[in-house]
Amino acid sequence: MDSDSDSDTPLVSYATTTPGASDTATIKLEPKVKGKERLKAAFGLVGENEWLAWLRSDMVKPHWLELWNDFLRNRKGGERGPGLAIVQARILSGEGCGNRKYSAFTRDKTEWDEADHYACFLFWVRHENTSSKQGVYFRTQSSQDHIDRLIWALKDWLRHIHAPSQIGKGGGGTAIFGTTRGQLKRTKSGVDKGKKAKLFSEGNGDPDQTTTGSTGDEGSTDESHLDSDTDLLMKSAKSAEEPKEADKPWDKWESALQEAVISEKNRICLQRQSPTFNWDDKFWLYALTTTALKNCERSVETSDQEMTMPTTVEETEEVVAGATSAVMTTPQKQSRKSLEAKYQAFDPSTTDVFDPEKYHVQEDLEYALLPEVNVDSTVMELTEEGLRQIEKQREWFDNKAYQRENHQQACANLRIPAESHPRLPSMHAGAMLKFWQPVAINALTVMAESGQLRGAILADTVGLGKTWEAIGFLMHQYTLFEKRYMAAKEAKLTLPLGRPMLIVVPPTLIGQWIGEISAMTDMFNLWVYYGDYRASAGHNALVINGKLTKQDEIFDGQLHRAKELVLTTYQTLTIRHGPSASKQWCEKRKLTYDPSQSPHGWDGCLSQLFSMAVFDEAHLLRNKDSQMSITAKWMNTSFNLLLTATPFFNGVHDFRGYIDFLFIKQNIKPEVLTPALFDLPQGHPQETLLLSNAAVERFVLANGVSDELAGTRLRSILRQLMVRRTISSSIPFVKGITIGHDIPGYKRKLIASNLDDGEELTYKALEIRYRRRLFIQDQNDPSKYRWNMDRLRKLTLFSSWLGFQWIASSLTTDHVPAALRCLREGTLVERWMEAVAKGKPLDVESSVAAFYRKAYKASKEAVRPTFNLEFLLRGSPKMRSMLPIIRDQVFLHNEKSIVWTMWPAEQVYIAACLNEIGIEAGVMHAALDVNERTKLIEEFTMQPEKCMVLISTYSISSAGLNLQKQCRNAHLFSPPTSQSVVNQAIGRVCRLGQTKIVLIYEYLTDNTFQCWLRKRGMAKALPGIITDLTFTTDDEEAISAHASLTRWRVRDGKLVYLEDGEEPQVSDVFEADRILEHMIESMLGASESC
Repeated sequence: MDSDSDSDTPLVSYATTTPGASDTATIKLEPKVKGKERLKAAFGLVGENEWLAWLRSDMVKPHWLELWNDFLRNRKGGERGPGLAIVQARILSGEGCGNRKYSAFTRDKTEWDEADHYACFLFWVRHENTSSKQGVYFRTQSSQDHIDRLIWALKDWLRHIHAPSQIGKGGGGTAIFGTTRGQLKRTKSGVDKGKKAKLFSEGNGDPDQTTTGSTGDEGSTDESHLDSDTDLLMKSAKSAEEPKEADKPWDKWESALQEAVISEKNRICLQRQSPTFNWDDKFWLYALTTTALKNCERSVETSDQEMTMPTTVEETEEVVAGATSAVMTTPQKQSRKSLEAKYQAFDPSTTDVFDPEKYHVQEDLEYALLPEVNVDSTVMELTEEGLRQIEKQREWFDNKAYQRENHQQACANLRIPAESHPRLPSMHAGAMLKFWQPVAINALTVMAESGQLRGAILADTVGLGKTWEAIGFLMHQYTLFEKRYMAAKEAKLTLPLGRPMLIVVPPTLIGQWIGEISAMTDMFNLWVYYGDYRASAGHNALVINGKLTKQDEIFDGQLHRAKELVLTTYQTLTIRHGPSASKQWCEKRKLTYDPSQSPHGWDGCLSQLFSMAVFDEAHLLRNKDSQMSITAKWMNTSFNLLLTATPFFNGVHDFRGYIDFLFIKQNIKPEVLTPALFDLPQGHPQETLLLSNAAVERFVLANGVSDELAGTRLRSILRQLMVRRTISSSIPFVKGITIGHDIPGYKRKLIASNLDDGEELTYKALEIRYRRRLFIQDQNDPSKYRWNMDRLRKLTLFSSWLGFQWIASSLTTDHVPAALRCLREGTLVERWMEAVAKGKPLDVESSVAAFYRKAYKASKEAVRPTFNLEFLLRGSPKMRSMLPIIRDQVFLHNEKSIVWTMWPAEQVYIAACLNEIGIEAGVMHAALDVNERTKLIEEFTMQPEKCMVLISTYSISSAGLNLQKQCRNAHLFSPPTSQSVVNQAIGRVCRLGQTKIVLIYEYLTDNTFQCWLRKRGMAKALPGIITDLTFTTDDEEAISAHASLTRWRVRDGKLVYLEDGEEPQVSDVFEADRILEHMIESMLGASESC
């Protein structure tokens, strides 16, 4: 009889030891907005005042003045200058190898040519606008090429307004910057012939010929570049004939948006830091990865001489240039006509997506036009499926009674100057609300000011930005308080007390909230009240040491105290200010403890000290008798805002836990409360009678009230105190813009790989042994079976990497921290090799087993630097598929990735592979404490150069985590047992705040156990797919899921939906099973073999 034990497999010791040893793409632009207004929209700036303030700030002005005074002021016109690609190359070479040609504060410009001056301008404007909170690209996902193109366009526009015919006008250079033109020079150019020849020999073409894609410097007939006495004489005559800004053709600067940029592979070559192999140089690490992958394509019997690393720079550049990967290429944005289609097939290849290399200006420009676009709510069906399967809500939560459509009025009430660019006063220039958020903030404000409520629920579905809506609500509440305070002061009335505001969140979200507040505004003085937490660098949060008491100066009632924001956790608040703490205080003083209220005289009582409180993940308060809920109620704030996407976690009875946070206590006569109140039209004066505990207990939660009737009646209450939208909600309600239209979708690709002959021999021997008895009969119920988890784990691990046959027992959850420590010390792979050398494989004849032993022996001889990586790649076709994709995403595109696995052992294996190619990876494992987990998330989401890859298991809770800020690439290294788990993982990056189409890669090794596991998950997904396939007819009468399938066909291998009046074709496939299977396959991603 077989045994599951691994007696023949030695455990790897992790005891501490002494550490050992592209083509560029042009951008198709929407021609509707032109000239300066178009440039403002591209930078996300609203109105002339905001535009001028940014130009005159440190983000632009000092760097433009330097360029103008040092070079452009006396530049001779008529000469074509360098292109953007050359200037980018200058920055890379000037700042490479430790040089600081442009970043140094004192710069020697004696030998500078035109490209150097432009490089300095581009470097500093990019740096300021990406690293400063006032920058328009602070903590955004905009690519460097995107930013460079816009700054290049800005440079040409600034040159235009400094032309002789423009500089003295109201919108010219003198009015904006105070600049003047210098003494005209007609004899000598700022660039001598020698330097000019050198400049254009770098690849910008013949200086005597005009080329496309110019920067606006070419041609001697363009008046913006003429610099002569004749131009000055013509100035007054031409000014009278010049058309207005709106009537002009596109300005010359706009050609810069089409400017070619340096290719990614040329960029990495120019960034080379060392002439010989260097573990800290991306150039050499890229070559190492590529070489190891090529070596793994060869037989293990290949001689070492045939599998060597390139040694010269020239050889290595050839390796880099020839490297390939399966990075997704994606089509252009859909036309408006295609967006207006009523239904779209579930075909990922037609989804609105971008290529990583081609994501530039277009999306930002079209977002500025978004309020003018009318599309139906089905435009993002695929994305809606990806997000909405992570929750199961009751039918009534899609009611428009919980929504608002008064966008114009909301913007006016919130003092937002431009409806198309909703930005609250005091928001950062680079921050902006989404079009559906002002109506929510305004609705919550109306509820707070009504005097009928103690609180409200913000229940927008997952990923729609409840955090920003809550912060915006608090910002507006301070504005209203300040207005009341100043009015009372002017009227010499009693001044209202300035009280701080409170935000309570789960511990894992502390860092995330700090980041969101910092990214949105500097209005508040932010305090963190949570253990020994220390805010990360770059945040303005302060830490409250010790325990808050009513005597603290933060509660002294001064005006500026209303701007104090205290961020804490449910646990901190409960431990320090909850029932247990108050009971201890009473016992020490031998007082009677009353659990129903906070004791009088207790210094830990914070009742009425905060003006309002925000409770994130508020479904945690649904149990009204829990210490957490009691503590929150003891805060006794003037208004409570409950944030939760799942307010009814277990059913409508959860509402009982929210009543004390929402309702003002009313003394209502019983005879006044009748069922007829629920039939009143919305807005009726007597409707507020339903906002009482008596009404809820009597007509909603009482025994005998059916769930259907309770839900119907609850709607009449919720519409007065809750805001909830879904991804398919629209503003306005009729033919408005759907929220889903503003959240990028995702494209999913299945990458199938194959075991080679030797690998397949080893795998089949392992599968035969462990596939038996995979399910165990339930002893209590013989009709049920459960997983044999040990065999399930081993089968999935062997499908990921055959090396696990020797080390799986040494990579259980308990061993992960020690293994990661060894990885940091640089000894992990060597320990694994030693375990392989001592272990006994099932199939001693397999070539992969022979290679593992050879790799161990070779590592002792240090033949070549790729040996460790080759050891890890052999036996894992999936890793050989994933590694080049992550390599290109990190090294070429500077994009982050998240990798999802089924088991912790896979996390360590992936981290080891990435460590071998110099990529910093963070592992989200169960042994991390709260501070370690928070720090890791902050590095991944907030710091562009830290933690380029995050590795997590599906089993680790990800509720509430926002991982989308710096990441749009998700890799599903192993399939879970349930498809819904995958959807949760995808939802961490495919959510509001994501500015790019999410790219999801799923890896599968053909003819392995994981293929069966994936098909099983697809079969389990069928009921959910049928449930979601519900459409609405023109008269808004729902039709059944079965009937809806009759409108779908499989035609030429693709899903199509028959519109009204459209006849099916003879070759159409209409069987329901085939249609459902095709839908699931399409949603799970197109397959690609490699």
